[in-house]
Amino acid sequence: YGGGGIMPDIFMPLDTSYLTRFFADVSKKSLIQSYVYGILVNQQRKITYKSANEFVKLFTFSEADFLQFLAFCKKKKIEVKPNDVLLSKTVIIRQIKALLARYYFNEEGFYKVFNQQDEFVVKAIEKLKTPI
Repeated sequence: YGGGGIMPDIFMPLDTSYLTRFFADVSKKSLIQSYVYGILVNQQRKITYKSANEFVKLFTFSEADFLQFLAFCKKKKIEVKPNDVLLSKTVIIRQIKALLARYYFNEEGFYKVFNQQDEFVVKAIEKLKTPI
């Protein structure tokens, strides 16, 4: 904490371990968005979930799907280092799932996916449920 201002009641350190060179390169070229909207949305397999809640519970992005994403990145001239991929994988999959949810279920879908694993949101909800 750097001084001045209001001291938060709960300190939540920011995890930046996923911010690898691989993640930076993928983000800089908007490859997650390109993959979701250019590849996944245009594939023959249709999303058949009836609601954002059902999508959040049942949709999975498999290891085979992730390997396809990595192949897409390689085609786009992104260096794919295994250690960087491992550190960034969870965040990338969450972003892919959130963007798919936005495509099919608008903002409701996006935030249901994205906030589900956001440590700050999860902690805030937990605190709101705790009696004073």
